Amino acid sequence: MTKRAANRRQMLIALMLPQLMVVINLSIVSVALPAIRETFNAPADLMAWVVTIYSLPYVALMPLYGRLGDDLGIRRMILIGAAVFLVGTTVNALSQSLPLLLLGRFIQGLGASGTVPLAIAMISRIFPVETRGHALGQWNSIGPVASVAGAVTGGLIIDNLGWRSIFLVPLLAGGVTVYLVRRTVRSPGHHEHVNTLRAFDWTGALLLSATLTALLFYITSRPITGRPPLTDWRLLLVTATLLAAFVQYEKGTTTPFIDLAILSDSTFRKASIASATRMFVMSGTAFLTPLFLADVKALGATAIGLIVMIRSAALFPTMYFGGRVADRWGSRGPVILGLSVQAASIVLLILSGIGDGVIWVVLGLLLNGLGAGLALPALHRAAMSTPEGSRGGAAAGLYSMIRFWGMMLGTALAGVLLQSLLDRGMTARTSYRFAFASTIVVGIIGVATIATLRERRPDKKLSADFRF
Repeated sequence: MTKRAANRRQMLIALMLPQLMVVINLSIVSVALPAIRETFNAPADLMAWVVTIYSLPYVALMPLYGRLGDDLGIRRMILIGAAVFLVGTTVNALSQSLPLLLLGRFIQGLGASGTVPLAIAMISRIFPVETRGHALGQWNSIGPVASVAGAVTGGLIIDNLGWRSIFLVPLLAGGVTVYLVRRTVRSPGHHEHVNTLRAFDWTGALLLSATLTALLFYITSRPITGRPPLTDWRLLLVTATLLAAFVQYEKGTTTPFIDLAILSDSTFRKASIASATRMFVMSGTAFLTPLFLADVKALGATAIGLIVMIRSAALFPTMYFGGRVADRWGSRGPVILGLSVQAASIVLLILSGIGDGVIWVVLGLLLNGLGAGLALPALHRAAMSTPEGSRGGAAAGLYSMIRFWGMMLGTALAGVLLQSLLDRGMTARTSYRFAFASTIVVGIIGVATIATLRERRPDKKLSADFRF
């Protein structure tokens, strides 16, 4: 292995650590949802806010981190994000009320937002296109490992120490992240953009954040205005007005928060939409499954953690090798197959509500993970195959934001739909089955979108500098 390849490998491993920190946190919070709900006696649509209030800044600020990474340095922005994340995690560990827990989750989202776009941008810069998909697949593979560790560890901690103690795990992971990123990661290029923060499009960032907030308020309006979800037309009007104002403002500014011209690239646009549908299905089922296992199957936190980890474990092999498959055969095929398997797996989750066993849950989560893992590195590769290097951070930020819009909406709508069905007098079994079924439609949209993707056939030769 050449010295250059060795340096790339060290940086790739270091870039996995922020991802590990964030995913462990997501995994243990997912397992803790039934325990948190019991502590605060919260309905399903309000419980969704434990996830969505984290997702809101996480999604909205991705382009900000991407742009600042281009100007101020990726390493610097990763460290800033990790520090903010640790502050939010500390607040969560000390929280004694639901509002304080939600505040901590919001701060966590502020810090975690840069993890994905900054890592994707760095990998896209330091690895050549013929090995980039493989690199992204290896980087993504830490996610399933962290998710498995978080689910199992979280379940054991909750049953023995209480759910607040779970936040000690991401605190430890965050400390290791800060230490190793400082030692290993170096941002390519020289950054002396002292006027970046002053010249940054803060108005655009504020308008976009307000738009996303208004949309979430519309979807989950009951805790906000007292109206049933998806019925308060005032919030819908505010959302549409803010969105129009954001688009108009971005078109007229010379340094836009989001370069809307990037969306004119059909490959980038289709990959982003398909990635959002993938995340919608994943997040919707991730929110519903722990609650389903607690409400319908009457399982404790340790058992829930062991079952939930099955999807995370299934993500690893296809995610790890999916990048190499995409490098050799292109992105379109792996994405179509992966999203199709993911959507089909929901049928098994629907069947899980029929009997008393958990075999259908296990099989459904297994297939869901295999399909989602195969699609992810190919989607990353397709989205980042056309933007120019100088706009890599901005493109990665926009792509990641669209992708995690799917995560945010999947959780919010799953919570709203589940609570709505329960309020109508349906049994828990029936309500969960309908809630699971709703995600299939979104999965089919993703398959249809990526089926129209056109791309150049890749070079099947794998660079010798990346055989590790």
